[in-house]
Amino acid sequence: DRFLLAVPFGRGAYVVGEPIPAPSTTDDTTIETHRRRIEDALIAVIRRADGMVGRDTPLPDDGRSR
Repeated sequence: DRFLLAVPFGRGAYVVGEPIPAPSTTDDTTIETHRRRIEDALIAVIRRADGMVGRDTPLPDDGRSR
């Protein structure tokens, strides 16, 4: 977990990504593809928010948090 606690008078940003609808099927391949799609979207908004406040994103270069 890389949760950051905001300090008083610090800078922050709210970033909202596009909605990601749930898949219509629940087979393992579809679920894994959907999970990766959600993870990629979350990483993108983290990077965008960090960039807006001038902070380096503490995520691996390959975009995977695991």
